[in-house]
Amino acid sequence: MAAAQPTVILRQKKTDDGTQKKQAPLKLSLPASWIDAPCLKLLDTWGKRKKLRSEALCLEAGDGTPIPEEWPIEAALMLYGEEDDDEVPHATLFVAPREEADALRAAATAEAEQVFEEREREAAAEGHAGAAAARVADAARDGLARRAAAAYDGGDFVDAAALYGEALAHAARASKVDWPGRSAALANRGAACLMLGRFAEAAADCGAALKLGALARPDRVAVRCGRAHLRQGHFGRAEKKFRSVAADGAAATGDGRDAALADATDAARGADEAAAAGAAIRRARRELESAETHGRNRHESCLKLARKVRAVAPACAEAAELAFHALCRLKRWDEAGGVLANVPALLERSATSGVGALPGTLDRRTSREVLQCLAYGTSKACSVDAAVACCRRWADACPRAGQE
Repeated sequence: MAAAQPTVILRQKKTDDGTQKKQAPLKLSLPASWIDAPCLKLLDTWGKRKKLRSEALCLEAGDGTPIPEEWPIEAALMLYGEEDDDEVPHATLFVAPREEADALRAAATAEAEQVFEEREREAAAEGHAGAAAARVADAARDGLARRAAAAYDGGDFVDAAALYGEALAHAARASKVDWPGRSAALANRGAACLMLGRFAEAAADCGAALKLGALARPDRVAVRCGRAHLRQGHFGRAEKKFRSVAADGAAATGDGRDAALADATDAARGADEAAAAGAAIRRARRELESAETHGRNRHESCLKLARKVRAVAPACAEAAELAFHALCRLKRWDEAGGVLANVPALLERSATSGVGALPGTLDRRTSREVLQCLAYGTSKACSVDAAVACCRRWADACPRAGQE
């Protein structure tokens, strides 16, 4: 009997005005080749079935949390779904129009621009060039920060990250390095980058904000920093950051407010996830190494463990590499091609590990598996175009010896 497939039920999110045409839910049984695909594939499927433009739609969890289109479907299943008695994940996600978020962002932008223009006129009327320039700079910086906050609240994390960056750059150009809102802007840009899957930037911003201090909820920023490390597969750093909140955070020092307790709970949960993921990746590595003598079951076990790790650490290159090797040795070429196409860091990690014959080269077995995957696979991920793009990414990421 065939194994049960993970399922996703897509539902239309209800709008406040009630003018949207009602759409029936769509239940999708996900084939194995979809597991590593981005969530954008779900939106494309909804748009095709309902005759709607997928670019005008966004995906949300049941509590309204936006789900980045770049996330693997498996990550959305693990974070917002449940497992049945056979450990098969299933989730209900909601499809919403982008117009609502765009309207909120446009209103906030118009308000910020109006305030900026008013302050600019006031400063110019005073006739003091230095004071006017400072007021205009402050107004521009504060206006950018307000627009960034509105974009974040509206779920537009791309604009939010960009606008917080502009506000920080504006403050730096105006020599306002002591801007009181600097640490908050860094922390908020880090939060936006975390939602976008830009985990390295998120960890850097949150770490810088914690060093500056003057944060309303430093524990929450520390938890986000830990999450960013966890998503990259830096399990030791993540666990250390989480445990510092649990041991030295506000709740540990006697703060009984709901916010402090929530941060402490998130930190404890994050520490457990980081420890479990670290143990799983080590076990997956051992399973792959022992598969030569113990056979197919060890490859299956390695694959299951690697996918479990990728659900909490989608940017973990080692988990992707282990999944790729296991799939290749199980001769599941299309699924291996999906991993290869969606994880650019996979080949970079292999080529920089120093196991190849020359610097910046793959070892012989990995090279053979990549070629077999591209030659035997029948999916789009294994096409000639995908092979060329894959080689270009590798060449760009792994300069040869003697090159700058």
